[in-house]
Amino acid sequence: LLAQTTLRNILGTKTLAEMLSDREAISLQMQSTLDEATEPWGVKVERVEVKDVRLPIQLQRAMASEAEAAREARAKVPKHSAL
Repeated sequence: LLAQTTLRNILGTKTLAEMLSDREAISLQMQSTLDEATEPWGVKVERVEVKDVRLPIQLQRAMASEAEAAREARAKVPKHSAL
């Protein structure tokens, strides 16, 4: 439960791009936070690894729709020819 809460708190400060590309920084931040929180219990957190980032289906669909809209917008822009 502590690890889940810590992960949610950390991810809440990141953009989607950061979540997908910077797993190592997220892991280090989690390790530091968890180690600090568990020190009074005599527990030493030596390593945390974020193996994979899986997005909810709704978010995947929203991202796909946004990408499609961007492609369509680019396709509608007339190409200027050099004179």
